[in-house]
Amino acid sequence: MKRQILVLLVLIFGLSLKGQDLPLYSQYTLNPYLMNPSIAGIAGCGILQAVNRTQWTGIQDAPYTYAVSYHQRLGQVGLGGYVSDDKNGLTQNLGFQFTFAYHVIKNTEDKSKQLSFGISFCGAQHSIDQTKFLAIENDPIASGTLQSFFAFNANAGMYYIHRNFFAGLSVANLFSTDNSITKSKIEPTNLRNYFFQFGYSFYLKTSVVLEPSALVKTTESFNKQVDTNLKLVFLTSAGYRIWFAASYRRNMDNSLGTSNSFMPIICFSGTRFSFAYAFDYSLTSIGRFASGSHEIMIGYTFCNLNRSETTCPAYKSYNKWQIRKN
Repeated sequence: MKRQILVLLVLIFGLSLKGQDLPLYSQYTLNPYLMNPSIAGIAGCGILQAVNRTQWTGIQDAPYTYAVSYHQRLGQVGLGGYVSDDKNGLTQNLGFQFTFAYHVIKNTEDKSKQLSFGISFCGAQHSIDQTKFLAIENDPIASGTLQSFFAFNANAGMYYIHRNFFAGLSVANLFSTDNSITKSKIEPTNLRNYFFQFGYSFYLKTSVVLEPSALVKTTESFNKQVDTNLKLVFLTSAGYRIWFAASYRRNMDNSLGTSNSFMPIICFSGTRFSFAYAFDYSLTSIGRFASGSHEIMIGYTFCNLNRSETTCPAYKSYNKWQIRKN
């Protein structure tokens, strides 16, 4: 077991290579698998989720993202995958990911300790529609055609849970990918992305949970972004959960300009179905031209979460805590 863990740690932290840009999501607190492959299978059963994000509504050719994910546990092994379509102006990335995860569960009565590792192999078709470029004579880069190239890559991560505390670390785009469209050394190279997430669940009453958390994102060039989140969960007598959350996102790299946004989120989660909506309101000058960003998530769980053994904050039902308190 120790040897397996050591090999996975080397995979996560030992590869110092570069990669491609990533889509932006606001509901990673509800579907953390999109950000961390070690989440695959953590709920103990199959989880199907679809996300649709429309950014900067009102601006022509603004970014939008679609993603559908599924992950399942088999014993201590988690398997998963997702497909995505991420478009930003005249560029588009069609991607997929296949994930293998391993969950080390501490053999305690309430299974309150868990350490998970995961690695994903992914690929994407990157394209840019240069037919809509402004015509410039003797431009060595623009060909005036639709250009595309395909690239493979990999992501890795780990996730730790100890009773009410949780923390996750993941690295996206481990491998260097040459851009066969530009073939120019003056074009900026996309760097690896690092994500560090942590939080704690406070049980206020038998049916109310308060969960503060934070996400720190950075790249190899130390372009830092910080999200602070606060989630309030209400558990009904029928076992349904209603979540209210708020996030504040700030870009910490002054060289890229100040970028702040506020994101309220609401989620309804039953024993199997779940629905969530997030709204991003920009606190910078772009807010004068766009009416915000909208993100919708629909999910289905192939088991009753009220009977699930998971301790993952995104999927646990909190019913076990209620039973212990009573």
